[in-house]
Amino acid sequence: MSDLTGSALPVAVPTDGSDPASFYAGFTGAFAAALDGDRVQVWTTDDAIQRRLHAVLRGAMRYVDTNQPLIGTENATAPTLVVRTWPQTFVALRGGLMSPPIAVVTYEGIDPADVAALLADRIADSLGGVAPSDLAGMVATFTTGGGSLVLVDAGAPIAGTVTATGAPLAGLTRGASIRFWDAEEQPVEPGAALALLEPLSIVDLTGHPLLAAVDVDGTLTVLCYDENGAPLANAAYTLYLADGTTLSGSTDAGGTLSQSGLQGGWAVDFPGTPGFYLDEE
Repeated sequence: MSDLTGSALPVAVPTDGSDPASFYAGFTGAFAAALDGDRVQVWTTDDAIQRRLHAVLRGAMRYVDTNQPLIGTENATAPTLVVRTWPQTFVALRGGLMSPPIAVVTYEGIDPADVAALLADRIADSLGGVAPSDLAGMVATFTTGGGSLVLVDAGAPIAGTVTATGAPLAGLTRGASIRFWDAEEQPVEPGAALALLEPLSIVDLTGHPLLAAVDVDGTLTVLCYDENGAPLANAAYTLYLADGTTLSGSTDAGGTLSQSGLQGGWAVDFPGTPGFYLDEE
């Protein structure tokens, strides 16, 4: 299932014609996920459907091999797909957007063989009648990481997870990590990114395995301003939680504070900032 105007989650997108609830049920005991710092870590079985990764928004996709430039000054530490979306499209979908729009999604630790097979299917379906040698050449050009771009739609299968360790459940032998970035190539906190994507979904997400595994309902996204109304960009903050604990961090370049996994009330302070106000999404 793919779409031009909505969004998808990066895993467990129902196949065409399938019942979402029945499709998600197939992931029970065969999928796990966790928010790990700046990324969503997923683990899957070797099943061809369960290990698939999907484009979350329509965008231009490129392949980045290990040690090639990824985002900013960062190099890829494993084979990676980068899907660059159009922020204005995301803003239009989102409506009254308060958080930085998602502009780039990276899928790190992916199986190049799966990328090649899915891309070959996509090219064959789109063009038809492509000679096998030409098809192989197109796929090879993309997967050598030379900068070739492929247009993908939201929900399109684009890769598969790769052999990995550290899964919280037995039998989950493959894994990958997904990160989200804004238009200035600043990281978007993964819980906040999933919370932004959820209401734009092209399918019913009730019982979705990723949302069942990670807490996005407890995600806080707040725009922070100084007393003159300017965004508090890259400002250090302390977040005081209802259970008596504290969290520290910094706003992004647009003055947005994002934290996930929160339960109950909260209060925030910006040490050294004489006055500030908040605009909670």
